[in-house]
Amino acid sequence: MMAPLRFQCFNASRQIVKNGLNTRVAFSTSCVSRSDEPPPRSSTSDLLDIFPGSTPKPVEPESQSQARPAFSNPIQTLAQRQQRNQAGNARILNLFQRSADRSQQLASSRARGATTVEEMQNRNLAQDLSKQISRRWRAGDIYAPHDLSEVEMAKWKKRTQPHHDVFDVLNLNPEEHYRNFSMISEYMTPMGRIKHSKETGLRPVNQRRIARAIRRAIGIGMHPSVHRHPEIIYKTNERNESNSPFRALPGPM
Repeated sequence: MMAPLRFQCFNASRQIVKNGLNTRVAFSTSCVSRSDEPPPRSSTSDLLDIFPGSTPKPVEPESQSQARPAFSNPIQTLAQRQQRNQAGNARILNLFQRSADRSQQLASSRARGATTVEEMQNRNLAQDLSKQISRRWRAGDIYAPHDLSEVEMAKWKKRTQPHHDVFDVLNLNPEEHYRNFSMISEYMTPMGRIKHSKETGLRPVNQRRIARAIRRAIGIGMHPSVHRHPEIIYKTNERNESNSPFRALPGPM
């Protein structure tokens, strides 16, 4: 028959005092247990195991999961390592090859782009030259180099009266743009005179407005009265020199 619980505690305390230990040390609660599991129930024999002179519990044998690894063949391991190295070298060589192919594609695309730019420049130059030739040549016509000059081409331009008023189409008031010398120069002759409405194609109201704008620009000194604006003359000469077949080639003389 098992003794009551209080007698069991009394016997354990007497054994602790007999062995010369403190009761607080024997019944310490410093051991941490998991919160999701109930604390294990300790018996009197478990408490006596911590005292000197007590018989230790037999050590349980190691589990089968911690068994020693099996013997590996070093020759087979070396062969596997060599295969892995060869696979890594093949991947690196493939990466270098793809990088070289990509750089070659970029170089070829740049070359094609440069060729395309040159072709576009040549085509634009040909279009500009064809626009400057106002005379339509026929098969069998004889011409001299002077006939291709700008002075001779100006003689063959068709001078027709405009059919629409530009300021009405753009909804602009010419008097508000008297500082725009580029627009004012279109309605003035090379000698600084105001063009007639037969040449400008403006209705009478806008013709008087552009005339007042020109006189206002001349009066405040923003536009010369006997020739075109110097900026317009400079741009015209620069364009003529760039399109001239006798222009100086770039490079050392």
